[in-house]
This record gives sequence, C-alpha cells and structure tokens, in this order.
Amino acid sequence: MPLNMKKDSLVNDVLSGRNTQELIEYIKRYGNIAEASTLRKRSLRKGGIKKGSEKAENVIFFGCMPPFTRPIELRSALNLLDELDIPYTYMDEEYCCGSPVEENAEGENNPTAVAASREFATLNMSRVKELGAKNIVYCCIWCAYMGKKYHDVSDISQKYLLDIVLENVIDKPLQVSPQTIGYYEGCHSRNRHFAPGIELDWKSYRNALDRIKGLKVIELNSKVCCAVRPQRVIAQARELGVDSIVCSCTNCYVRLSNISPAGLPVRE
Repeated sequence: MPLNMKKDSLVNDVLSGRNTQELIEYIKRYGNIAEASTLRKRSLRKGGIKKGSEKAENVIFFGCMPPFTRPIELRSALNLLDELDIPYTYMDEEYCCGSPVEENAEGENNPTAVAASREFATLNMSRVKELGAKNIVYCCIWCAYMGKKYHDVSDISQKYLLDIVLENVIDKPLQVSPQTIGYYEGCHSRNRHFAPGIELDWKSYRNALDRIKGLKVIELNSKVCCAVRPQRVIAQARELGVDSIVCSCTNCYVRLSNISPAGLPVRE
C-alpha cells in the first residue's frame, strides 16, 4: 500500500487489530474479512439507529438477526420510543441469547448448550448493569424468552419491546383510519418447548388493539404454526378479507412477511 494511501474507515473497523495471518485464516473459514460485530455496527449506523446516550434507563437488546433482517422495523420501533420520550441506549456488542445453540444441539437439555446459554445471559446482564440501566428491552421474542429463562434478576427488569411501549401509551388516545386487521398471536409451541414456564404478556398485547379507534380486529387461527404451515395463515387472512396481518411475535412476523403476497402487508 502506498505510504500516501489511507485505509478506508470500514477496512479499519474490519481489521480490528488482526495481523495478516489471522486475516488469512479468517478468510479461509468465512470467505471474507468482515466480522459479524463490524457488520452489525455498520448496519445499525446505516439504518439511522443511534444510541442517544452512553447510559440510559433502558438498554435495547437487538439480538443476532434483527439488525440484518429487520432494520426498517427496528428504526420504526426506536422512532416510536423517541416520540414517547423513552430514553434508551444499546450495547456495542451483544452475546447471542443461546436459542440457536440449544435448537441446534442434539437431544433435549443438552448440558453444553444450556451452560453456554446461561453464560451468555450472565455476560449480557453484566454489560447492562455497567450502562446503569433498570430495564433490558428485547427486540427479539426469543431473546426475551431466553433472557428470562436463564437470568431472573431482581435489580434489572426484562421486557419485550411491546411491554415498554404499552406502558407508555396506556393513557394516550389511539386512533387510525378505518381498517380491518387479522391478528395472529402464534401457537407458542416452540416457546413452551425451549422455555417452559416462561410467559410474556400476550393477553395485554392483544387487548391493546381494542383500544385503538378505527381498528377492527379479526382473530386468525393461532393453533396453525407459522413455522409448519405459514400458507394456511395467509390463506385464512385472504379469505377473511383483512387489510393486513398483525403479529406480536417477531418470529411469526418474519415468517409470514416472507411469503405474504402483494396487497396483504404483515406488521408487528
């Protein structure tokens, strides 16, 4: 490299202090030099997602996939928090909640996978405490389940994103243009399998819709699993003539939005 040529800022981020041999080994293993943490930072930055402050009462926990699979939705969610004057920050680096590890492990209650999930939860919670937060707010449904499963602490409240939103709109008048939605809660079979005894406030998420003027809510069959038969959910929504499908579960949202036809938006 010529002496008068400076490395691109992205290259500087990617190198992360690694020497030439380490870069070569990384490329052999992954096919490129970009670490996931670097891509995450860039994705959040390009999506206009800013911390707001280094420390805050609420720490937003994005999860492994949402910064890459749902950047627009994350930006919209944080815009809503801004409008509600809810202070927040986020961690530069997060540890995976462990859900993919456990799902990939052979057999149930694999001790190695369980130990890893517990370790990840502890590491995440330590970082949340360093930021002086009272709440950790999960943007991914599975991060919420796994966090509650492995780190039940009294000094940090663990919330799903909808929890903190609903807490701050309880006394506000809500209204939309007249429309009919199909509400799909999801079957929760995966939740009960991997996080037995852990529950989120699904009833409150559903009841909140009844407070919105102009909104007609039709229940879609939540016994139909979106991971097994997503086409059935879409088919029922089309038969009922709803304007859109609304999901409280992030996983359900992703699966249904991936196959939803034009004219039938899926929202979370």
